[in-house]
Amino acid sequence: MQILSVLTQYNALTKPFTYYYDGDDVVKGVRVLTTINRRKIVGYVVNVVSTDETISEASKRLGLNLVLIDEVLDTEPILTAELFELSEIVSSYYMNPHISVLQAMLPPSLRPLKSALTKPKIAYEYIVKINRALTAEDKLTPKQQGVFDEVSTSERVVRKTNNAGQVDSLVKRGIFRLEEVEKSRLKLDLKITPVNVTLTNDQENAVNAIYNGSKETYLLHGVTGSGKTEVYLHLAKKYVEDNKTVIILVPEIALTKMMIERFFAEFGREVAIFHSELTPAEKYDEYRKIAQGKIKVVVGARSAIFVPLTNIGLIVIDEEHAESYKQNVMPFYHATTVAQMRAKSYNSKVVLGSATPLLETIARAKKDVYGYVELTKRINETVLPHTTVVDMFDLNNVHTDSPFISKQLFSGLTDVLNNKEQAIILLNRRGYAPYVTCRECGATKLCPECGISLAFHKSDNTLKCHNCASSYAVNEPCATCEGTYFRFSGFGTQKAVEDLEKLFPTARILRLDSDIAKKRDSTYKVLEAFRNAEADFLVGTQMVAKGHDFPLVSLVGILNADAALAFPSFRAAERTFQLITQAIGRSGRDKISGRAIIQTLTTNHYVINTAKKQDYLAFAKREMYMRKLSHNPPYYFLISLTFSHSNETTLLATILTLKKQLEETLGSDAEVVGPIPKLYMAFGQKVSKSLIIKHRNYFKIKPHLLKLLHPFRTQSSFDVRIDVDPVDA
Repeated sequence: MQILSVLTQYNALTKPFTYYYDGDDVVKGVRVLTTINRRKIVGYVVNVVSTDETISEASKRLGLNLVLIDEVLDTEPILTAELFELSEIVSSYYMNPHISVLQAMLPPSLRPLKSALTKPKIAYEYIVKINRALTAEDKLTPKQQGVFDEVSTSERVVRKTNNAGQVDSLVKRGIFRLEEVEKSRLKLDLKITPVNVTLTNDQENAVNAIYNGSKETYLLHGVTGSGKTEVYLHLAKKYVEDNKTVIILVPEIALTKMMIERFFAEFGREVAIFHSELTPAEKYDEYRKIAQGKIKVVVGARSAIFVPLTNIGLIVIDEEHAESYKQNVMPFYHATTVAQMRAKSYNSKVVLGSATPLLETIARAKKDVYGYVELTKRINETVLPHTTVVDMFDLNNVHTDSPFISKQLFSGLTDVLNNKEQAIILLNRRGYAPYVTCRECGATKLCPECGISLAFHKSDNTLKCHNCASSYAVNEPCATCEGTYFRFSGFGTQKAVEDLEKLFPTARILRLDSDIAKKRDSTYKVLEAFRNAEADFLVGTQMVAKGHDFPLVSLVGILNADAALAFPSFRAAERTFQLITQAIGRSGRDKISGRAIIQTLTTNHYVINTAKKQDYLAFAKREMYMRKLSHNPPYYFLISLTFSHSNETTLLATILTLKKQLEETLGSDAEVVGPIPKLYMAFGQKVSKSLIIKHRNYFKIKPHLLKLLHPFRTQSSFDVRIDVDPVDA
């Protein structure tokens, strides 16, 4: 008999349940099916102990009423020993349930969830092989002869609908045989163009400095257009030649296909792709290929950090400043932190690439905690775009036919059309109008779930919440006065396209935002169409600002550039600088000289002025000073504790009591700020408030936190979210 310790979603915040099993030996790391309170639950076995005791003896010794496992679902562990150990480290560091980390690490078909049982499993196909040579007695029909000739001359012929009759007939006669192989359901429409790139001296020096260096983590700080991708590629070649594997992370799913084309040209079928837009079947197939050791390089988004590669030599995090590397639902891990955790297991290198690195990253590089490698010049010595700042407060600068387009931008776009070049217009707000207000009482239409303003989307005539994605009819009466007449204020990408179409009726305009990106492969298709010069203007949100290389783009226009500065986050200035800088960097990357026009209401703001000059170090110096004064990263680390409850009075009283306990227990080791209302605060349901803990030694205060939070994590009336190293606070 075996005693099993099993983690389940049912008891996500407590210790594993204990069961027994009297069948064939069970190994640690498999999934099992059991029943809890008449519900079928799938769990993950974290420990196995064999015993000669009877059930009653074991139950008595353990003080438990042992229950029999219903079924063992796997014959082998679904995670490697390294990944299971990593799951424990991630769970402990982020103080999130171990089961939630396991679910984040695995594709849908392998998760310890009941829903995984209905997800896609292995698909097979049959490869046709010649079993024997034809003899004089073998009489083949013309169709059979055609199939035989194809099999004779082709490397791989699959049995499929249009040849099944002929194949099956020849199999029966012993001429063919069928080999069953796993089928890959991921079909990539890639444009593989072998490129023989000669590295610049700066790029060559960067590759050698990282490959031969002694640091675990390196910051590759390169201006936009400096060729960081080629550095990644040549580093990957070195590690693959050393018989090691490589993970390449990119911040946007749209960028994976572009990156994978470049890596496929070098490594062929030894490259796998892994991101959230893959179907469960595609994810399962890619995951199995990786686990079977068939893959040398994995390119993907955040979740690819958990792929089952072994002997990892290099992990690259491109555009390391991107907030998408931090997961905003449980478990709240950051891909960079997890990469550094994995690197310790294999003594591998982590490369953080960016033109605008996080201040935490540059601070560690300047203190020699990270290695620091710079690329200060663009490829082919092209100069950075000439940038103009336009004051939209000055009505003399505003075009008479659109309050959102300046005369300077109109003139620049006219030149683009006349010169048969291209332009990117960045507006980091999707939809048509961000605010809808009642003409009778002035109330703004809010999402009943989140409490934030609903945005009008003209394309489908709906109001949408950009937090929870709920949709509502435009003509629903005002919740305050039941009025039916509304005013639409502000502008988003849909409105920008509409105005540009009126100003430039002959222009071909594409739009790219998360509304467009909802349809599979649509992002890549839009970007490819623009790259192929099928459009003159590309209007979009931050998706158009990251990592793209369009040779014909000579102008970037940034609308409402200072809007994000009002966002309630200590990172607001940093994000605004990063977005403007990255957007400007899309212009003038090839033989055409580049321009950029920044439209703003705050022309004197240090973020606008340093971004205009592409002066990262000047921005960092000023922002570091602000961070030091406010006790924010990189000078302090943060932990966000968010509590939700149906009664606001109860919530406030409890959170104030906890704050006092934290202050008394942590003393001078930490500051406790709050309670702070959440930005997205539910109305009519549970109310949420947060405490922010600012500290300098996480492992010193962590035991005290766990002790004080234990009662909240085990009682159902409070929902508690612990976010270690939050991106916003």
